[in-house]
Amino acid sequence: MLSIEFPPRIRRTIVTGFMAMTLVFGTLACSSSKRHDDGGMKNREMTHDEGMGNQDGGMGHMVSWGGDVPAGMVGNFLAIPTGDPSTSTVGVKKLAPAEVILGQPYDFTLTATNFTNARLENVSISETIPAGLEILDSTPPVTARDGQNAVWNLGDLAPGESRTVRVRAQASSGGEVTTCTQVTYAQMACVTTRVVEPNLLLTVTSPAEVLSCDCFPVKFTVTNTGTGAAKNVVVSAPLPAGFTTQDAGQSSIRIDVGDLAGGESRDYTVNVCAAGPGTMDLTGTATAMGGLTSEASTGTRAKKPMLTISKEGAEWVYGGKTITYTITVKNTGDGEARDAKIVDDLPANVTFVSASDGGLLSGGQVMWNLGTLRPEDTRQVQVTVSATQLGEARNTARTMAYCADAVSATTITEVKGIPAVLLEVVDVEDPIQVGSEVEYVITVTNQGSAPDTNIRITCMLEDEMGYVSSSGASRGSLSGNTLTFEPVPSLAPGQRIEWRVRVRAKAAGDVRFKVIRNTDQTTRPVEETESTYFYQ
Repeated sequence: MLSIEFPPRIRRTIVTGFMAMTLVFGTLACSSSKRHDDGGMKNREMTHDEGMGNQDGGMGHMVSWGGDVPAGMVGNFLAIPTGDPSTSTVGVKKLAPAEVILGQPYDFTLTATNFTNARLENVSISETIPAGLEILDSTPPVTARDGQNAVWNLGDLAPGESRTVRVRAQASSGGEVTTCTQVTYAQMACVTTRVVEPNLLLTVTSPAEVLSCDCFPVKFTVTNTGTGAAKNVVVSAPLPAGFTTQDAGQSSIRIDVGDLAGGESRDYTVNVCAAGPGTMDLTGTATAMGGLTSEASTGTRAKKPMLTISKEGAEWVYGGKTITYTITVKNTGDGEARDAKIVDDLPANVTFVSASDGGLLSGGQVMWNLGTLRPEDTRQVQVTVSATQLGEARNTARTMAYCADAVSATTITEVKGIPAVLLEVVDVEDPIQVGSEVEYVITVTNQGSAPDTNIRITCMLEDEMGYVSSSGASRGSLSGNTLTFEPVPSLAPGQRIEWRVRVRAKAAGDVRFKVIRNTDQTTRPVEETESTYFYQ
């Protein structure tokens, strides 16, 4: 620090240091008021010699910048340090009553003005209070008291700014009261070097849930929340096993951001794909020159729908009957099964009858659109078909959905036939004269849906009848009054076979021609009797 001594009324201190130089000035402005015990008041304006004097080389000069002094007031106006407001730094203006009454409060003002185009710092006004004068109050309040001195710290004055201190005082003895004012300030000569502090903030976001067959966006936002540029910013993030970038199939992410200005923010989006169900726990790191770093994390769960299907139906039915299949589909996975469908492939030996829940037939398939199946959702549908052909009806249903593996279920139904054999016996002519012959026609028809096997026909002749001959589907042989035909191995559905038997009327009477049929499919014999009248 370098100090230079000046006359007592003017003090300059030059302080040198890093980036700053301070100049402090001080001077005095004085005014006098006459105190009258009789209450009288005289007006007078103080001159330079009265109010200031020039002791010790003082530099104060009376100037006109303060304006006229009101009637009944005394004033002192100083421009410091040159006495000329146009070339001075600060001015002080003091106004006080020319006369006051003993014991009665009165007001005086102190005004400091910044003449420069720069800010004046730490401006203060100090008032010397002589004996016989008491300060009652002031606006602003007194900052400090030191013996006879009262100090008001006005703070900083902007270019051209003025601040006034209004003081209320009271004289306690007669005579003249002289008060002197000193103003001090600091003026800075500065250069500024900007000190910046860049700071990185990284945020990473991604969907909370996705389907495992979908790629999804991971968004990186890197922001310089500080001041000054963050240099050579790089964002990096390793991907966990089972996750890769969509564009290049990489297992890690790197983004060269470059320089990032203070307050600047940039967004980057990288699409990531999952190889299957699992969780992506990702931590991204942003770095820059100077050791700047910021981390942020995100997590995405890749879910997968898993479908199951079951199918129920009759183990067997008779031909021509209907079969109703119940198909049940369930999503046992942890992801939504979107656009779920059921497709039932109908076998060739059945005919579609109906389907529940809006199932539609197209090209031998019945299809149901199920929409979206959430985890643990179940759908059940039914399809009814008619068994048109005997044999095995193999019915397979499949279910599929977006991002789900297709699964199927098969049900086998045995379509069985029912043999229903009709036995008919008629005489060609009735009545018959004794001695004449009559022919009986025996017909067996399979009206069922399954073959009838080992068809055996036996005819019973009464005593009035005499066997003549027989013909037909198999050869017959007579034993006593019983005519037995050899078995016919099989009779298909809708097929018809016939036998003819000729007998002679031996005696008159109401006679009966009885036929008995046995097959492998019937548990009891079927009998049919034809009545013929023989006359003499």
